[in-house]
Amino acid sequence: RLGKSSEVSKEKLVALNCDFLMGWDSLFSDKNYNPEFCNKYGIHMYFPYCCYDAATFEDIYKDYEVLGRIFGVEDVAADRIKEMKDIIADVQKRIAGTETVTILNYDSGEEDVFTGCQGMPGNCFKLAGGISLFDDIQKGWAHVSWEEIVARNPKTIVFNNYSCTAEENEKTTKFLRERASLASTDAI
Repeated sequence: RLGKSSEVSKEKLVALNCDFLMGWDSLFSDKNYNPEFCNKYGIHMYFPYCCYDAATFEDIYKDYEVLGRIFGVEDVAADRIKEMKDIIADVQKRIAGTETVTILNYDSGEEDVFTGCQGMPGNCFKLAGGISLFDDIQKGWAHVSWEEIVARNPKTIVFNNYSCTAEENEKTTKFLRERASLASTDAI
């Protein structure tokens, strides 16, 4: 794992003798490592099925199968797929008959909010007994206003912590709790 693409120059990537790169479509953009660059240096690109706007867990399973074949670890991939399916089945059994909860997926933003709607965020919420606050937006991700969020009154807020640190959790929680417009929502 190299970290954020903005932190890894093309020169550093080439110096690493990288031959495989997997990531969001933005990773393979002109801003980062476009197809011409990757082809020039023999870097095979993989854009996962689960990154598409309408992706579901079925697409994650497909990605595991493909990556299992690429790296010759089909048995490991199959075990992981079974484990995920078992966990989802257990969760769905536990939540059977419970009320659906509206969830704001806060990814980032201060002027407006970048939020998960459909795709993997939306599918995860549905499998866990929730629904994205912006399930009516037919995209995986969208920018929405704070006013729209307040008007829809989320019951829960789930935020993305890409750094996986307690400090980031505290910082984001504090930011959301101190956002005056959110004070009237059920989530806060």
